[in-house]
Amino acid sequence: MHKQPFLVMKFGGSSVANADNIKKTIQIISDSSKKGQGLIIVVSAFGGVTDNFIKMASLASQKNRQYKHQLTDLIDQHNQAISKLVKPNRQKLVLAEVGKKYHDLNESLQGIYLLGELSARSLDQVMSFGEQLSAYIISEAMKSQKIPCEFIDARTLIKTDENFGSANVNTQKTHQLLSSHFQAHPKLSVMGGFISSTGDGVTTTLGRGGSDYTASLVGAGVNAQAIEIWTDVDGVMTADPRKVGNAFPLLKISYEEAGELAHFGAKVIHPKTMKPARLKNIPIVIKNTFNPSGAGTRISHEKSVQAFLIQGISSLNKISLLNIQSNNGQSIGEMATKIFDSLSRSEIEILLTTQASHEQSISIAINQSQASKAKGALEKAFALELKAQQMSPISQEDHLSIVAIVGKQMKGRPGISGKLFDTLGNNHINVVAIAQGSSELNVSVVISSNDEDKALQAIHDTFFRPKDAFINLFLVGPGLIGSTLLKQIGESSAPIRLCGLANSKRMFFAGELTPGRPTDLKEFVAQMIKLNLPNSVFVDCTASETVVSYYENILTAGIAIVTPNKKANSGLLKSYQKLHKVAKANNAAFCYETNVGAGLPIIHTIQSLILSGDEILKIEA
Repeated sequence: MHKQPFLVMKFGGSSVANADNIKKTIQIISDSSKKGQGLIIVVSAFGGVTDNFIKMASLASQKNRQYKHQLTDLIDQHNQAISKLVKPNRQKLVLAEVGKKYHDLNESLQGIYLLGELSARSLDQVMSFGEQLSAYIISEAMKSQKIPCEFIDARTLIKTDENFGSANVNTQKTHQLLSSHFQAHPKLSVMGGFISSTGDGVTTTLGRGGSDYTASLVGAGVNAQAIEIWTDVDGVMTADPRKVGNAFPLLKISYEEAGELAHFGAKVIHPKTMKPARLKNIPIVIKNTFNPSGAGTRISHEKSVQAFLIQGISSLNKISLLNIQSNNGQSIGEMATKIFDSLSRSEIEILLTTQASHEQSISIAINQSQASKAKGALEKAFALELKAQQMSPISQEDHLSIVAIVGKQMKGRPGISGKLFDTLGNNHINVVAIAQGSSELNVSVVISSNDEDKALQAIHDTFFRPKDAFINLFLVGPGLIGSTLLKQIGESSAPIRLCGLANSKRMFFAGELTPGRPTDLKEFVAQMIKLNLPNSVFVDCTASETVVSYYENILTAGIAIVTPNKKANSGLLKSYQKLHKVAKANNAAFCYETNVGAGLPIIHTIQSLILSGDEILKIEA
């Protein structure tokens, strides 16, 4: 019987993407095995393989024989891994064993091809081969490294119902099987995540990202001391590092906070993962396979010491918003009951809801891929009301994103929502809908998908770098005044980032590998607006009326303008007034102090005198 506590280690697709990454993974496992505790290793399919299985099954169902070429490529990929990871004297045995799996996979695909139909049950069967192959090959690779281990077919231990595609786990039965098996088999074990089976042994899957969930189920079943999720980032980040360059990992976070971040798009951990671990009070540690010495993030009941107002920011894109509004005095409660019931029956997940009771309207955010189906279900549910014009037509708004700020420390703390909306407003980002959970763990906003990256960076700068948020500078005219400004910026410690530069001949943008391109002011302004960076400032150090002609577009995009160029303010009064009106309407600063007085603060002084109530009788120069 096993007496030492178990450690569950789960390695994701990036950690087992190829032979080199698998060698890193095996080294991490080997180092952990020397610490004395029992190890249970849960692995995903090789990186990208699950998508290829889905593609193969889809092609087969369409009577497209191209699926056979895909299958050949997949077999080659796994055989190459075997040739690099398994000792030559065992390769024949291992190839024979995986050959049986290839045969079964081919049979499944052939059946789909002959029927011309792909059921959820058949797709689960096909997708399960990814984890079966991965776990078996990795267990043999470990044996070749003289690490004794046992391969386990996860389907014999994880039991579910017949909800193919995203099966519901029979927790009691699964825990019994896990506990009895691992108490009797304390040897280091390797099993695939994501896959499971019904009580009758029919293959099921736990849904995409279900390998994390498998690790949590296993940890709960054996009362593990910890569950480690090994991925390709240093932990739960303050934001998606692909969208926010200065995001950083959190040392500690609660199950609830991690769950909120995962629900709203944080890819580092699957939302279902928290519950089994939380119920057994088992900490989850997120670690980086490619930086194993990093501290990672510990998810537990422990209180985190956090110097910031929030824990993190996450986002979901490809969102649609459906708006349902009653005109017949129907209560919000009656409407909500019918909405949730009809969408639940149609198996549509509601990501966010917001309501205005005085208007008897409810808005719901869902995945854009399900929007048409959801709208159809709601129109059917409210058919009588719509026919009698007791309800406005259900409207649909696409190409949206949800951005959520999350943190326990937000609870009962005033001003956080205001700070969020100030940040969005100052960066010219329109909010379509707002929601806050009853737990006060998150505040969510729905915005245009075009503004998602900009919003994430701006919010991150506000909440995590409030004192030195970068100003993103675009400068036209690096002559005497412009070059002096650049020199001053270079000599100062001000957080200013030069993102674009143009003179009369060439223009440059940060990050471009080419040595600039011929100057095209229209293209320069269009690129600046397209980059959509927070805290953007356009500096015009020319005396050109052509540059001024773009001011309105720049201000409309919410980009501030700073200029010594006199042309904009010394032409027609109508043009002057229009620019100031556009700047005010779009909350964009228009700074032109150096238009007059050789840089002396004349304009500001006059404005201050007027605001203080003084009457100016005469100005002389």
